[in-house]
Amino acid sequence: MLGRRQSSQSQCCTDRQSLVPLIWQSYIHAHLDAELKLHGYLPCVLAIRAVRTIWSDFSNAEYMGVKLKDLTLNEYLDLLVETGQVKRAELKFKSTRAVLRIKGCSFAPVFHPQLGQRFICPHALMVFALLKRSFSDVKFSENLSQLTKDGSITVFDTV
Repeated sequence: MLGRRQSSQSQCCTDRQSLVPLIWQSYIHAHLDAELKLHGYLPCVLAIRAVRTIWSDFSNAEYMGVKLKDLTLNEYLDLLVETGQVKRAELKFKSTRAVLRIKGCSFAPVFHPQLGQRFICPHALMVFALLKRSFSDVKFSENLSQLTKDGSITVFDTV
């Protein structure tokens, strides 16, 4: 059983509510890990399939008057920080590349030791989906996210 911890004023969710994103992240990681084991040579295809699922199943999901499909890249990155999922999320564009850096991810200590250093970060999947709305072609330039001790680095090629 999970122990309770004291909530600070900066947290937006109760301990019980914070289990929902943890469960969701567990599901995403387990699903992607199973698919990668079956199709290790197709990580970008899997990302595209995941993005299609995001938009077909969840794009009209609404919370407090905001729909997923209406979020901009900056709004999504700000939400990651505001909700305490990550301490810092930045997306920098260099020519035709976009580099996503996630630092202080609350899920990294749980999942990254089991996954190794390379995997598709679920936060990067959402950024990939949002980039696909703005660019005619988006690819994971290095196939997968590079997982760090407390976050990830994902490089996208954009056209």
